[in-house]
Amino acid sequence: MTGRPRIADFESRIGSTFSVSLSGSEIGTWTLQALKVLAAPDEEELRDLDFFSLTFLHHANPSPEQGIYLVSDQSGFRQTLFATPFRQDQMVVTVA
Repeated sequence: MTGRPRIADFESRIGSTFSVSLSGSEIGTWTLQALKVLAAPDEEELRDLDFFSLTFLHHANPSPEQGIYLVSDQSGFRQTLFATPFRQDQMVVTVA
């Protein structure tokens, strides 16, 4: 999948495990722990867009760095996301 991520792409995947790649190399797996809907700005051209955050758990040591990751699951779902470390075992994605 390409383009802007949508809430609907992730709602049914909470608790799912994703293979994660960085620069074409698989680095491990992340589990989608939470999805939080964020308030959209009060701008007409933005009203139809989804604003949300995703929290992924991982077991990497050291923690992955901030960057652009490709996440995919066994169903063939693929999405490119910009993720930031939050805690030692969490990565956060904000789609805004």
